[in-house]
Amino acid sequence: MKKATRLLFVLSLSQSLLPQTWAQNATAIAATQLPSGGKVVGGQATLQSSGSTLNVNQTSQRGVVEWDTFNVGSKAKINFNQPSPSSVTLNRVMDMNASQILGRISATGQVFISNPNGIIFGTTAQVDVAGIVATTKSISNTDFLNGKTTFEGDGRTSSVINQGSLQAALGGYIALLAPNVRNEGIIVAREGTVALAAGDKTTLEFSGNKLVAVIVDRPVMDALVENKQLVRAEGGYVVLSARSANALLSSVIKQSGTIEAPSLVQREGRILLEGGEKGVVSTGGTLSVAGMQEGTVGGRIVATGDKVLVTQDAKLDATGQSGGGKINIGGGWQGKDPTIRQANAVQVEAGARLDASAIQTGNGGEIVVWSDTQKTDGMTRVAGDLKARGGAEQGDGGRIETSGHWLSTEGATGDASAKRGAAGQWLFDPYNITITSSATIEAKADATELQVVVRSSEHQKCGRCWHYRDDVGHDEQHPSLCGRCTSNLFGSGETRHIA
Repeated sequence: MKKATRLLFVLSLSQSLLPQTWAQNATAIAATQLPSGGKVVGGQATLQSSGSTLNVNQTSQRGVVEWDTFNVGSKAKINFNQPSPSSVTLNRVMDMNASQILGRISATGQVFISNPNGIIFGTTAQVDVAGIVATTKSISNTDFLNGKTTFEGDGRTSSVINQGSLQAALGGYIALLAPNVRNEGIIVAREGTVALAAGDKTTLEFSGNKLVAVIVDRPVMDALVENKQLVRAEGGYVVLSARSANALLSSVIKQSGTIEAPSLVQREGRILLEGGEKGVVSTGGTLSVAGMQEGTVGGRIVATGDKVLVTQDAKLDATGQSGGGKINIGGGWQGKDPTIRQANAVQVEAGARLDASAIQTGNGGEIVVWSDTQKTDGMTRVAGDLKARGGAEQGDGGRIETSGHWLSTEGATGDASAKRGAAGQWLFDPYNITITSSATIEAKADATELQVVVRSSEHQKCGRCWHYRDDVGHDEQHPSLCGRCTSNLFGSGETRHIA
């Protein structure tokens, strides 16, 4: 029997396409180094330095400072003294080299740093602000002073890299915007927003001081967003977004670290990985929007792009003490959520764990693994473990969907059971459905939980009814048909129902 072609995702990148390791290539700076050549060109502010400390004293709500260089040594410190948390200082860097921030930056309000040649927060960097934008893109002084927040690049593939500790005040934000963005350190924004975005034009949308949306309007060559360490936004929103103009490489999001947006009471955590219409999204490590406090429900995890890979080490957790959350890979339920781009190919590897169960009370949540069922090259392969169980004390089972124009669930396990409520559902929705003779439903020892286990058939596929049967080809005149279809050739045949 000819086996179905395996769905493959090519995610390896040529070393020539990766950002340089600046820790090795950047020119060393003195431990007491401070920014130089500062000049206030918008708003009202004064600059005062003493030893290894620089104070930016701003009295207007918005201010603009142009710098010849913007480097902060490991023993140096910058204090932005601003009127309020809603105040913003734009630091425009004119240096031909990337900015190195190895020391401390603190601010009453918000800090924007713009250097087209790149920014690196080193391992000793400590940032404590109401909000920060670190970007290789530019914004005009007029637009900034008028409250606009659209940043545009010039096509250069420079980078913003964090290896240190970036922390926003309660409800604040951390936004790293560049063609290449990497987090190798720690980023924290409690009840706020963390945005890592790669593209050539990005717009940040605010509601008051809160960053509520990140829109990548224009792609850039070889876009890359990568998280290798920790991003945490308790009760907040984490978004990784990339857009690429390079059809060969496509945009890439690589998640191998930990992203946590644990849900709070009345504040569900959200995580979005969005690669655009050409993007490859690789999801590994830990993504958690779990509600661990009493009375909390799980939040929502969304990962989508042209292709989405959930790797074998991935743990996606949307569990909640009082109800499960949602995990959407490649699309919403039945592809009907207009806010989620439909992927063309999705793979969940064996070993991956997706859990949207209720822990104590409440209903199980929702897990969707989806690729566009209307596209003939749409493919979904699921071999991981999917759970959307009802609460141990009370609650119904949730719902699981695995759909695609071409669908394989070989090796997958799913559980939408409920010990103290009605069982949930697992929806299989391919464009064409194949029912193998070796598909089984297995009950655990206590008979309270069911698992559907699908294994590949050893038999041939009937060309008429699509079933894999041991009698395909028994009639020499009809070698592609099973016995049942051969006997019905001149009748009405069978009626097939697809969910």
